[in-house]
Amino acid sequence: MEQTYNPNIGVKATAGYCLQYVDDAGNAPQRTKTAKIAYDNERNAGRIQLGDTPDNVWVVGFLSFTVGSFVNFGHVFFIKRNGSSIQIYDSEVQSGARRPYGSIAELLGWFGAYKPKYLGWSTHCDGREYAKNKGDDMITKEQYVQAAQAAGFVWGKDFNYDPNKPLDEFVQMLWNYAPVITREMESALADKITGIKSVIGKDYNSPFVGNKVTDFSNGYAQMVDFWVSQRPQDKPSPEQYEPFVLPQLFTKKEK
Repeated sequence: MEQTYNPNIGVKATAGYCLQYVDDAGNAPQRTKTAKIAYDNERNAGRIQLGDTPDNVWVVGFLSFTVGSFVNFGHVFFIKRNGSSIQIYDSEVQSGARRPYGSIAELLGWFGAYKPKYLGWSTHCDGREYAKNKGDDMITKEQYVQAAQAAGFVWGKDFNYDPNKPLDEFVQMLWNYAPVITREMESALADKITGIKSVIGKDYNSPFVGNKVTDFSNGYAQMVDFWVSQRPQDKPSPEQYEPFVLPQLFTKKEK
């Protein structure tokens, strides 16, 4: 496993504000209210693991409290294993209340009054990815070329293959390159669906023009639905059209 984001472990913290410490150290793009909610999000995403933490990589660990006033809050911390030794940093450590923990047992002992339970660890927390398996979800050169061509780009001219780009980043890049709906594009589609030439009048204020075809709220798919709803009921459907979709060319490599 490799570190994808190196948390600022040394950032100052306030005792009792564990999630704020983790989010500050990781510059988290999302901030949930409690460590318990952050844990639930990771569990629901299928990222909680109970085995050994990876070697020489910071990941995020979670505790629950079974008694006391913090039952609904839980606890979150950073943990890194180096061979047989472990380092654990949390808001208690960075507030100056104690030195770094050397084991899960030591961490549990510190919070013993709340009868804590170790819940496992995750590579993510509050939208920040801290680690991933080496080579995980990397796009192949063949996929890169094929997808570039399908999206209307020239291989070697518009962009080149980046062997370090994960699959999600590449899909996001193509998403960003997706074409914008133009007046001409909508006009041609509207004429085709309704069977009426120049059906769009000059006073029509389109909610679709200017959006990317992939837009979830007012993209190509919604534009098609709108013009289907405007089709005269007594007119037969024109020739079947093929909806615009980005090519489904992305599959994860087998490990």
